[in-house]
Parts: sequence; structure tokens; C-alpha cells
Amino acid sequence: MDWLKPIVKDNSIKEFRPEKEEIYRIEKIECNNSTPFQFDTSLLSQWIVVPFVINNSSERSFELKISSSEDYKYFKQHVSIHFNQITIIYKNNVVDSIRYSDMKSASIKHYNRLIFEEQKLHPMIKDFYQTSHKVKTEEHFKMAPFKFNIKIFEIDPTVIEQYMSKIEIEDHSLWNYLYNNYLLENGEINLTPINWKLETGVKYSATLHYFLRFSRRIHLYVNMDNSEIRGLVIL
Repeated sequence: MDWLKPIVKDNSIKEFRPEKEEIYRIEKIECNNSTPFQFDTSLLSQWIVVPFVINNSSERSFELKISSSEDYKYFKQHVSIHFNQITIIYKNNVVDSIRYSDMKSASIKHYNRLIFEEQKLHPMIKDFYQTSHKVKTEEHFKMAPFKFNIKIFEIDPTVIEQYMSKIEIEDHSLWNYLYNNYLLENGEINLTPINWKLETGVKYSATLHYFLRFSRRIHLYVNMDNSEIRGLVIL
């Protein structure tokens, strides 16, 4: 595959610097039992709600880092209203992240109609979660065997560019959130695509095309025993 270059990760031991002690606490938020009437279909909102629309099991949860009051306000206004269980995690008395679980049945029903039946599901979200409303959803979230022979590949953007649409992307909400909360904070964005295999078709991936518009360095972590892509890291 001419669009991938194997790389060797630096596993050398780095200087250990003990982190200062952090104080964490959690707060469970009482949800509003009223039926939601706002259904945001931005890329960021779809990124969060689609896994629950696919499979709203009792074990499913989605945790999001929060580094600004604007992020917290956005989630509270557009996302929190759709969940029965909401947990706020504080670090040193400052909101650090928010965790969602148990999506409201009314919201699942409405989003299912809105993004699947009315076809408002963003191509990038559909590609990342490898899903449609006709797929047996439980297959997407089964635990994989704990056997890994990981090899890292760096994507060559100059090759992928020829397959990318020339149309400008208007919705930057997902990238802005991931950039501000993960790339700036940790130096990388770590994602786990669902049911991806290392094959020729991956170079047409709407997910890769989306992120390559913002970052020129993307790594794929591949289990060479079964060609499963276990991680997508944006640098």
C-alpha cells in the first residue's frame, strides 16, 4: 500500500517526573425527565449520540474532556438533555470531564429517524462507526480477543489527497473540540474506529479525509494477526 509507511515507535525510557497530586470527585446530575425538543445534528453531537442510537446497552458510556466553559455549556445545552445518567468529574474542584450513559428512549427514537431515515448522518460518522440502522448493532461492540501484534503505520497525505473531495467542510465542531481538549492538552488525539480492517478501501475513508484536512500526521495501529485497525492517532 503506497499510502502507508511503517514506523518504529520510540520505546526508550524517558525521565520520570512525578506528577503533583490531584484531587478528584464525582457528581451525579439529576436528569430532566421532560421529553427533549432540541436535536442538534452537528458533527460533534452525532459523534456522541450515534453509539447510543446504535446500541444503548446498560454498559455503554461516553466520557468527554472539558477544558473550557464553552464546551461545558455546549454539552449541557445540546447533549445532556438526551441522557438519563450524567456524571461530572471534577479535578481540583474544576470540571474536568462529563460522562453520559443511558440515553433517553425518546431521543434514541428521534435521532434514529433524523440521522438514519432522513439520511442526515454525516459520512464521516457513518464511516468511523461503520454502521447503518440495518446492521445488527451488537456485532459492532463485542469485545475482541486479547491478542495483539501491533504495527504502526503513518499515512502519506500526498497520496490520499487525490481521493479527497474538493468541497470545503463547513462543520468544524468535532475537530475544534478534539483539538482544544486532546491535541493541545496531550499532544495527540487517540481514537478507536469500529470494525476497521487494513485494506485498500481505507484510503477512501471519510474519517481519514476529514482529519487530514486539519492534520498532516495520522498513525494507524494495526493488529497484524487479523488486520484489524485498533487505533487511529492524530498528531
